[in-house]
Amino acid sequence: ALAPFDNARVFLVGSGSEANDTMVKLAWYYQAARGRPDKRKIISRFGAFHGSTVMGAALSGLPHMHKSFNLPTLPVLFAARPFHYLESLPAETESDYATRLAEELEALILAEGPETIAAMIAEPVMGAGGVLVPPEDYFLKIQAVLRKYDILMLSDEVVCGFGRTGNWFGSQTFGMEPDMLSIAKGLSSGHLPIGGVIISDKIYQCVADEAHKVGVFGHGFTYSGHPVTAVVAAEAIKIYREIDLISRARRLGDYLHGALADALDGHMLVGEVRGRGFIAGIQIVQDRAARRAFAPELRMGADVERRCREHGVMIRNMGDVLAICPPYVITPNEIDALVDGVRAALDETAAAHPRADHWGEAAGRSGVCRPGR
Repeated sequence: ALAPFDNARVFLVGSGSEANDTMVKLAWYYQAARGRPDKRKIISRFGAFHGSTVMGAALSGLPHMHKSFNLPTLPVLFAARPFHYLESLPAETESDYATRLAEELEALILAEGPETIAAMIAEPVMGAGGVLVPPEDYFLKIQAVLRKYDILMLSDEVVCGFGRTGNWFGSQTFGMEPDMLSIAKGLSSGHLPIGGVIISDKIYQCVADEAHKVGVFGHGFTYSGHPVTAVVAAEAIKIYREIDLISRARRLGDYLHGALADALDGHMLVGEVRGRGFIAGIQIVQDRAARRAFAPELRMGADVERRCREHGVMIRNMGDVLAICPPYVITPNEIDALVDGVRAALDETAAAHPRADHWGEAAGRSGVCRPGR
């Protein structure tokens, strides 16, 4: 079995957004079945992305997901994202930073009332929020707080699942012990729309017992468990096993990160290269020494992305973060070509925008900056 816990059950849906909606409803159902119907609030994080449905968008900590939609209208709270590079205090170690975020989370829980909070949802690596890799002991400390106040841990594995971080699930890479996981994209290798929720036995037994009492578990979708998509997903997992996808992701992921480090070390626009396995993020900064961000209106990330495409490389800019998420079939030679194209694009952007004082005017400060909060 691939699930990160024993006796797991899977609830199949049609997408990652539906999977995250389902996790939240299961969390509510679970808390109500235990006689705690007031535990309804869900904690997410600034910069998170959890889908485009009403619930998924409400859980997403990205302004463009809320603007003009009057979201979030649901009981969603937001905690700080783990962004050590730009949001830590001077000389604060990653471990100390993780401790501070856990303390801030506990303060948020106490301010809202632990008896009102059902669960916290988190991506192991925050994808759309900037490829944010948590400190090594971040989830250990976060989960200690959640357990203290009887709050479930939900892992959004839509991006990180099925080998992306070098394990079957990102939660395994970062020491998470979730009560439920949402899955999608890699479940069918992107060939057909399918998603699912992997449910721990603790949650399943409680939900099943309550459903027997009321006669039905009132949740589902027309195409949940569609036989064609289910067969494709099963075949994809079979192929993953046959080609030893996890070993390949680890081996070529190490090659990717090594190549990026060699090519971009000391580049005037690059503050940090981060990631794990087959996901990487390049942080563009105006001042490497001061870790100072560019003025947003300069749209430096978009400029680099455009130039990358001219070199035959497809990346995604997320403001001043360049996200790289290559397919598992990529070869070492193709990784070399990808990295060469990114380096060339960065060089061209630097040449086209000679360093000047106006670069940082809208950043508003020197030293550590806090974009996107």
